[in-house]
Amino acid sequence: MECVFCKIYKKRLGIIFENEYFYAQFDRFPVSPGHAEIIPKRHVVSLFNLTDEEWKFLKPALLKIIKIIETT
Repeated sequence: MECVFCKIYKKRLGIIFENEYFYAQFDRFPVSPGHAEIIPKRHVVSLFNLTDEEWKFLKPALLKIIKIIETT
């Protein structure tokens, strides 16, 4: 069975950012204005399961998503 995040990614539903390892979307049930989710493209149980390479791409992704949030 395909996970919900894979379905979103395949349909390109509401994706606001993407790089080699992550994509982001605004949360469908936000707890605050600008609430966004950053989702790894690879299935992982925890952030602690990210590879060193994925960690290198996460911080720039966060910074870009913050700029997107601030300009919307």
